[in-house]
Amino acid sequence: MIRPRPEQVVRFAAVVVLFALACMVWSLVDPRPVPIMVAMSVGQALGTLSLLLYVGVIVVEARRATRGGRQRQGEAPGPTVNGATMDVTTDASSDATDATTDAAAASTGAANRRPAT
Repeated sequence: MIRPRPEQVVRFAAVVVLFALACMVWSLVDPRPVPIMVAMSVGQALGTLSLLLYVGVIVVEARRATRGGRQRQGEAPGPTVNGATMDVTTDASSDATDATTDAAAASTGAANRRPAT
């Protein structure tokens, strides 16, 4: 059995919701009983289907990410960029904090200096 990729399922859900919106708009443009009934039944069913597909992809991907991290490291994985795990503790953040502290100290020192007499 072929399993669709999550991207394919989300694209299909987007197409389904566009059809649902078309049904809803048709009932607004042509307010006769048939378009209104189509919007209330078919449009509602298609919108619900697309929502369930989207939420299903989110749940499956969240479980897959959590399960994969626990098997490798015994804990949930950290932030990733293009599939590569990033190191959360970097020196760049401490350097920026040091620079901010130095700048604040320099400006405070200059403000507290009295002119020489």
